[in-house]
Amino acid sequence: MKTKESGGQKQSKMEIQEVTTIRNLRDLGGIVNKEGKAIKDKCLFRSAYFNRASKEDTDLLYDKYNLHTIVDLRTFTEVAEQPDLNGRIRHVHMPVIEDFMDGITHEENRKYNYPDMAEMYKFIVSSPRQIENFRKIMNFIMDNNYEEGGVLWHCSEGKDRCGLVTVLTLMALDVDRENIVKDYLLTNKYNAEKAKSMYEYALSHADEKTAQRVYQAFVADEKYLNSAFEAMGDDYLYQVLKLDKEKVDNFKNKVLQ
Repeated sequence: MKTKESGGQKQSKMEIQEVTTIRNLRDLGGIVNKEGKAIKDKCLFRSAYFNRASKEDTDLLYDKYNLHTIVDLRTFTEVAEQPDLNGRIRHVHMPVIEDFMDGITHEENRKYNYPDMAEMYKFIVSSPRQIENFRKIMNFIMDNNYEEGGVLWHCSEGKDRCGLVTVLTLMALDVDRENIVKDYLLTNKYNAEKAKSMYEYALSHADEKTAQRVYQAFVADEKYLNSAFEAMGDDYLYQVLKLDKEKVDNFKNKVLQ
């Protein structure tokens, strides 16, 4: 029941620990790309959902961190069941996956059958519907006016859908795979306790194999990303997502320094 973690117990520059009611929250500012350019602070953020966010925390993100837009990647049902508490921050719903998907989405009162997560990542990045949704989300992130405020995207745990949108964003900014994986694995610093709790609960109701699958659904594992990268191929952004090269270059100019 072990998985690779990143960051240890030392606080990362990316982490926003003064916000206590939003899990797995970090600013991507400071990540350096292949050309030695760094993402500017207070532009790009990722997290788990905001359904328990306090007014104090959302005000802090708006006033101190210049966060003006939240992109909610969850399904329609997830949003209806646990709506974001976003205060003055604009909320935009742009689902990666529109309906329930085992191991990924977190609707209430559903019976879950936890799949092989590596195979699930491969399916998500290869599915025509998800490809279309990724394209819309990426264009929205790239089109944002970062002089006015930053953008945060989130799903439920801030791991799978959020993780893959982060992967695509960092790819567009020419960040190398090592640093993309490092950011992805940082989720385990936040999810380790919950994953262990879910494993123990499952083990008390099912066999070891089932409990392991439950555990794997709540952690970030490099093999999941490797499976996604393999399915993406060599030119996913331009050949599959059909992103506009000029728009990507403009995005770089806006958020890199």
